[in-house]
Amino acid sequence: MSYHSKFDLRTKVVVRQSTERSEWEELVRLANAENWNETISDHEVYFNFDPKGIFVALVDGKPVGFTAAINWSDDFAVGGLSIVNKQYRGRGIGHALWEERLKHVGDRNFMIFSAPNRIEANKRLGFTAEICRFQMMSGKVNKAKYLSRTENDYNVIVPYEEGHFDGVLAYDNLIHYINPRDRFLRLWFAHKNKSRVAVAMAADQVVGYGCIYPTYEGYRIGPLYADSGDIAAGLLRELLDTIPEPQPTITMAVFSDSAGFKLAKELNLSCQTPYETAMCRREIQFRTDKIYAVFDTQLTFV
Repeated sequence: MSYHSKFDLRTKVVVRQSTERSEWEELVRLANAENWNETISDHEVYFNFDPKGIFVALVDGKPVGFTAAINWSDDFAVGGLSIVNKQYRGRGIGHALWEERLKHVGDRNFMIFSAPNRIEANKRLGFTAEICRFQMMSGKVNKAKYLSRTENDYNVIVPYEEGHFDGVLAYDNLIHYINPRDRFLRLWFAHKNKSRVAVAMAADQVVGYGCIYPTYEGYRIGPLYADSGDIAAGLLRELLDTIPEPQPTITMAVFSDSAGFKLAKELNLSCQTPYETAMCRREIQFRTDKIYAVFDTQLTFV
């Protein structure tokens, strides 16, 4: 726990690790007031993976700001969920949260997500590697129209079962820069609120998988990984077919000008915010050719 009074002597801020569900509920409330479309289930997964990674700023015992950094390994971390109540901005609270988060990360290669107008400032803070750009896309989907499309006939797409786990993990390891991440995948599949996971198989090999789950408004698709656009489209049909609404609101985070961007446009999704850039202290390598929608854009990304 740290005490801060920097920048504004009227505000005495205590920053500590956040471990209470009531605090996460306030985080979700603040986030959705800014149209972030978050659920408390997201933060429970991250807390279970890295119990020391979510921080809260308190003023007179009241939670007024949050940030997080998940240490994925001994040499890599991802940061996000940075928000301060509008009534308390401009008082150094965001800076106090940032300092506490950096202590948790240490000298790991650290990924953050930057708006276009913050790229140069973040480079001066040491985030010199621009990894990729992505956009959040959302909109109402005419499910019946999309499901009526002809499916390919050279792979089988089935609901995820526990027996698929090893194959899904092996496929995930082909793509991801954090290997292996079996503990996180087990937490995600088991704990995400009413999530549905679909797996694409060809000759008993996993050739793609995807997940859809409820959010504050509608549903989010992510990840969506596949060997080809046809397989990604088939997974998308399987996932959409599991939800009851005829015209659900769907959100996907995709790389700018990618095959995933094209697939999202076919669903009639549109860009909701300007692009963001994933930035790191040092370069990282991962495969983009199989990624049609990223996992999340707060604390894990690909």
